[in-house]
Amino acid sequence: TFAKNGGRVIIGYATGLIDENFHVGLGGYPGAGNGLLRDMLGVRGEEFNILGDEDQAIKLSNGAQSVLWQNDISVRDDVDVLATYTG
Repeated sequence: TFAKNGGRVIIGYATGLIDENFHVGLGGYPGAGNGLLRDMLGVRGEEFNILGDEDQAIKLSNGAQSVLWQNDISVRDDVDVLATYTG
């Protein structure tokens, strides 16, 4: 409701991995809040990889690169994907 009414929701790469008690939820991530963020964002994280150093940078389709974190996610049909991994 907050976002639908114009509120800004800021999501980072680790948002929803754990809840306020440091528990990991089942069913993919973001899982904190019983999947509320998954439903709101239209994405479901299935796996993530911590890259470690710049030699492991992954190029993105928009010209950027990821040097810290890589997510494998599934998205709903109504989600606008801004970039994908290449190579």
